Formats: sequence, structure tokens, C-alpha cells
Amino acid sequence: MPGYVESLRAAGVTKNVVLVLEDWSREVSPGVTWRGAGNDYTAECIDAHPDHFLLFGAVPPQSDDASERLEDLVERYPTMKGLKLHPAIQGFDPSSAPVIRFVRKAADLGLTMVIHTGDVGWVGRLAYNHPYYVDELAAAVPEAQLIFAHGGATPLIPWVVARHPNVRMDTAYAPNWPSLPPQRWRFQCIDEDLVDFLGARKIVYGTDMNPDVTAHPTQIRELEDQTANIETIARLGLEVIEKLKISDKDKYQILEGNAIEILGL
Repeated sequence: MPGYVESLRAAGVTKNVVLVLEDWSREVSPGVTWRGAGNDYTAECIDAHPDHFLLFGAVPPQSDDASERLEDLVERYPTMKGLKLHPAIQGFDPSSAPVIRFVRKAADLGLTMVIHTGDVGWVGRLAYNHPYYVDELAAAVPEAQLIFAHGGATPLIPWVVARHPNVRMDTAYAPNWPSLPPQRWRFQCIDEDLVDFLGARKIVYGTDMNPDVTAHPTQIRELEDQTANIETIARLGLEVIEKLKISDKDKYQILEGNAIEILGL
């Protein structure tokens, strides 16, 4: 973790939101398996670097005791700023009554929620990632602060984001999706048209990166150095935003301003 922190800081990243996703694993290459880290372990890592990391915890929202588990999590980790929800991996329909109740509870507790969305994914019930489900959720709980992960990777998501005042999307795209068709490969799912359509306030910078990710074809396929590290990957992601032909104010809003507002920094 210390090397990860140093690499991010060297790239110019001063704050990093860590999204928890428990109880899942996937072998991404022979002998290399990604596993979701639990709330407790992640919180311990964050406690070692409180000036750099912020916690978004995880609770299966469809479980019978979801609200009680959420209250316990908030009590144990009062600095937790939000939640990560993944419909496909956690196996829930975002428009179902139990999930709507849970999201309403999380909103009452002042938690922002990042929700995986789109027509791609590694594991689980991929149908639950469909934008129509999160559109129903956003309509049912208009007071909830929701961020749709990988928002520009699926054409329908920006339309859903535009429909709901408290919904945003993030730009995370490439770091662990190397199997997408080449015509869809991009480092970040954002361009000038998307900023013009939604406005910068609706777009939050994200990376989908973790300490185990050092390089993937989608990140480094145009680089001579095929052993790109975390610092290189982070810099490339920031450069995508910096190179957009949008105003400096919009760049600031996407890279910093929205996060400061959402997280109360």
C-alpha cells in the first residue's frame, strides 16, 4: 500500500476514494486472481493513510438485514463517505423494493453511492447492470446522491444521468477491461460531446484502478514501455481529461470540484 500511495502522489493524485466490493474473485491470468477486499481490511489500510484515502464501504443491499448492517458500518467507520454497489456481482435488481429501501436508508445517512452500470462486466448477473434498472432506482429515490460507474462506456447511461438532478457518472473505463472490442478501447469514457451534453458538474473523474493493477492492454497498448506502473497509468488517465478541448473550469470541476462537493472536503 505505501508504494501505491507514493505512485499516486507522484502522478498528482492527492485524494483517492477506495471502493469496497466484498466476497468475489476472478482469475485474470494464470496464477493471478483478483479478490474483493472486505470493509474491515480496507478500513485498516485507509487508517494508515488518512490524509490520502477515503472509504466507500459495501453492504449487499438486497439482504434482509441490509439496513442494520449499514448502520453498524457507519457506527464503526464514522469517516466512511459512501458505498459501492455492484448489481451483477452482488446479484440484485437495482429497481427492486428491498434495494430501493436500502438506498433510501443510505441517502438518509448522507452516503453517496457508486453503482456499477453498463453493458460490460466480468462476472455475475450482467442483466442487472442494464441502465434501465438504475433509471428506475434514481426515479424511486430522487434524494439519493448516485454516481454511475463507467458512465460513458454505455451510450444509454448519459441519457439516464441527464434525467435525474442528483445523479452523476464517472469516467472510469479501461484499467481492468482488456477484452473489449478494439473499436471501443479508450482510456477514459469521456469526450467533449459528453461534457457538452451533460455539463461538467455531472461528471466525476474515476480510474477503476487498484494496487494489483500494473498494466493492461487498454492502458499501455500505445506505449513502448509495456511494464507501465501505477504512476504511469494514473498520469495517463489525468492527461485524457487535461487534453480535452473544454474550459479550465470544466476540467477542474471533473477532476476536483465535483469530488470536493460530493465528499464534503
